[in-house]
Amino acid sequence: MMAVSDRQFHDAASRLRSHADILRLQCDAWLLPTDSCVRIRPCWAKAHPKLQQLAESSCDDLFRSGQSHAAAIHDWDQKSPRPVLTAVSADNQWSPDVFAERLEAFVVAALGVLNAPFNQRPDRLLAFPFFGTQGGGADNHRGAALRAILDTISELAIRYEVDIVRTLQGRSAYSLAQKLRREVINDSSWRSLGQHRHQKAKVLSQHARDGQLVPFLGAGVSVSPRASTWKALLGRLREGVSLQDFQISAFDSLGPFDPAAVLEQFYIDRLNSPQSTLSLFKHPRSAAHP
Repeated sequence: MMAVSDRQFHDAASRLRSHADILRLQCDAWLLPTDSCVRIRPCWAKAHPKLQQLAESSCDDLFRSGQSHAAAIHDWDQKSPRPVLTAVSADNQWSPDVFAERLEAFVVAALGVLNAPFNQRPDRLLAFPFFGTQGGGADNHRGAALRAILDTISELAIRYEVDIVRTLQGRSAYSLAQKLRREVINDSSWRSLGQHRHQKAKVLSQHARDGQLVPFLGAGVSVSPRASTWKALLGRLREGVSLQDFQISAFDSLGPFDPAAVLEQFYIDRLNSPQSTLSLFKHPRSAAHP
């Protein structure tokens, strides 16, 4: 997932996409798909053990009658991303206007209950899944649905001064989103980078294709796509050196950065090659099972 926070690049920020679990994303609020009967799919239950009850108690008569399309969950932990119930189309018709209507309702409802942005972000980060395609009417024309969503969130992000991320589950949906992105040659979100930064982006992309790019990402970006935390990475690397009991105790007492240097030296002593050690740190699974 690309991260852009500067107001100059707001168009690009509004178009973020992630192949990740929305429930693990450190956003301010996220869209919880439902309908006017407040039916919630089982896949969302892990967000809260009493999610269904909380949802039903958060919806008023306007939502249930279809006069409003979004309602934030009440009585939610203020330190956790707030789910916002958003109704799918009642007649399963997903025109661009319907997508725009639902997404704007989600944004307005979210902003109505949020306080300061998480993690000292300059703007609130709102997330939503590729809704409307799991029996919601848009599954037969996913390309058109994604195109409508992409156009809508760009406009909403500017109007409401928020960042919006779309999460996609499954390789097919993610591949489709990337295909649409590549097709939009004159896309305004990239013009905002300027010629100089656009050229830098091309250079970085070539380095990535050549396998010469090492990204340094904050936990909010790397953990959401299920990358290892620093602690988990060190744990896998430690498995490959078979520490004795007294060494394990000493290792656990080290600060947050010293263990990496200690492990590096262990691998150098074991393999007699700094270059071999470097490959282990590039591929932590081979360190766990050398």
